[in-house]
Amino acid sequence: MSRDIRVRLRLVCLVSIAVPRAAEGQGAVAPSQNVATFRIVPGASQASYAVDEVFIDENNRLFTAVGTTPAVSGEFFVHFARPELSGVREIVVDLRQLTSDSERRDRAIRERFLESRRYPYARLVTAALVELPRAFRPGQAFTFRLDGNLEVHGTTRRTQWRGEAALVGDTLRGRATTHVAMTDFGIEVPRFLWLRVADSMKVEIQFLAARQASAHVPASRDHPPVQGGRR
Repeated sequence: MSRDIRVRLRLVCLVSIAVPRAAEGQGAVAPSQNVATFRIVPGASQASYAVDEVFIDENNRLFTAVGTTPAVSGEFFVHFARPELSGVREIVVDLRQLTSDSERRDRAIRERFLESRRYPYARLVTAALVELPRAFRPGQAFTFRLDGNLEVHGTTRRTQWRGEAALVGDTLRGRATTHVAMTDFGIEVPRFLWLRVADSMKVEIQFLAARQASAHVPASRDHPPVQGGRR
């Protein structure tokens, strides 16, 4: 066999080995396919507050007032390959729909304290999920910390939330809780002759989020993009 023929055969062998490897590389999972967007389902989710009240005219009776609203929207993005890159794009709560066991309380909150006609929404933005597990396991609950800017009553404060969630099929279910002071957001603490209300209140978001058909990797881990404009 001549030298030219041997060289050609060797080149053919090299090409036949390289082509399957290239095809295999084309079939690999792209980085964006490791990310899923989960959109909060309004009505199936809720936001709530809990604050202590003391009724002076009833021998200082202690009562915890709770108000809720199902008007919650927003998005999470979950990075399956690198959970530490997961985060929140935005969570929005319609404060005009907060209701408790007292219409009188609800009216006072809307008109005087939250001024929800002027400031109808609470927003959690520029939020990061931290202290996540190294891997997400379907159906297995995991804990997390959520650090984000909370915008309420025209004021923004950095807040820290503690939460628990689980990936169940195409849904992300969980809750996140924080404690805030009304005065930190320029909200007047209710005071009446017969009633005293605590400045500190517990705020909780219970969410059911459904997986969307497509997702994209956010541009920045620390500043995920906010979807949509202000309402």
